[in-house]
Amino acid sequence: MSGKPVIVFDKVSLYVEGRRFLDRADLVVSEGESLVVAGAGGCGKSFVLRLILGLPGMGRASVRVEGDVVVDGHSILAEPLPALQRRRRNMGSVMSGGGLIENMDVRKNIALPLNYHYGNVMSTAEIEARCDAILGDMELEELALPGRRPVSLNRMERIYVALARALVNQPNILLIDEPTTGVSAAAGERLARFCFYYRPEFPSAPAAMEEMSGRPMTRIITTVELEPYLDFGHRFALLANGKIEEIGDREAVLGSADPNVRELLSRSRKVASPGVDDADSAELPPGGGSCWRRSDSHWCHQGDRVKEGEEGASGRTAQAR
Repeated sequence: MSGKPVIVFDKVSLYVEGRRFLDRADLVVSEGESLVVAGAGGCGKSFVLRLILGLPGMGRASVRVEGDVVVDGHSILAEPLPALQRRRRNMGSVMSGGGLIENMDVRKNIALPLNYHYGNVMSTAEIEARCDAILGDMELEELALPGRRPVSLNRMERIYVALARALVNQPNILLIDEPTTGVSAAAGERLARFCFYYRPEFPSAPAAMEEMSGRPMTRIITTVELEPYLDFGHRFALLANGKIEEIGDREAVLGSADPNVRELLSRSRKVASPGVDDADSAELPPGGGSCWRRSDSHWCHQGDRVKEGEEGASGRTAQAR
């Protein structure tokens, strides 16, 4: 990728509750790039995404950050809260497990970014139409029924709803934490296609949203297993011992002699979660609509249905904002 840098880590060290997760780590992600960051469980991959967002939701933890994280030319760690909130409206994120709000129904979960960032310039009808459009693309229209809560969703439905929420405000940066962990190969491939290729289209948008939505989508996906993403990522990186080391493209991953890479490559994506019966399997969306596309505008279409059988700031203390 030769686009301009959109996300830059400059010698970033991160300590959480006294434990070091990043050690003077460097990273550059170009506009329009799909980067896969792989690493063992608990190595700190989720914190890479949270740093890009400005460490939200970590107010009770003792966090110290050294170095700088720059997004679109602005230091995320140094920005005042109002500016940081404006920056976040151009980012969509799916944290591990989906991170849905349990006391909101599915429609309200998806609409949350619109109500928060654009509620003063978008009508209720416009917001509802966006929710319907995305769920329609995912062939999950039944989840839009009033009162349908996250507790009634299986793992895959939760991830799809979280992805819908992340994309409903047309961000130009998408951050996804381990989306396919614990699901079958076929279901994981379908979900990966949505994560890497899907970008919703809407008939109208507020001016501020329209300006950002015309840019190429930049994606960062974290994972504990490399194989499911080999056909999707532009570039791959390894997080180990606090460093983010570039692996390269698909061929570089397959040819790597690094034992950490070999271990992550050999992991099977078909990992069944306990307590789930095949009778509880839910039919997943084929995603065959016209909104499948690559970042280079190559349109893609998904194949047959399958059953999803598994649930499966430099030297200062950071403050959750």
